[in-house]
Amino acid sequence: MQPYRKLKAAMILKDIKHQDMADFLNINKSTFSNKINRINGNDFKTDEIKKMCEHYGFDLDIFFDV
Repeated sequence: MQPYRKLKAAMILKDIKHQDMADFLNINKSTFSNKINRINGNDFKTDEIKKMCEHYGFDLDIFFDV
């Protein structure tokens, strides 16, 4: 699977660091990195996606290839 390129771009535009997002999701930075890069089958849970969209104002489509 491809990494979340749109999420990465949105984070850059909003100046959100990996550590900030990891802290917000209550996970460690390496886990966040594995999820955003989809390493070894790691991926975001539905509730994590919802939290990020609601808190940071992300469009849901950044998590899907549409």
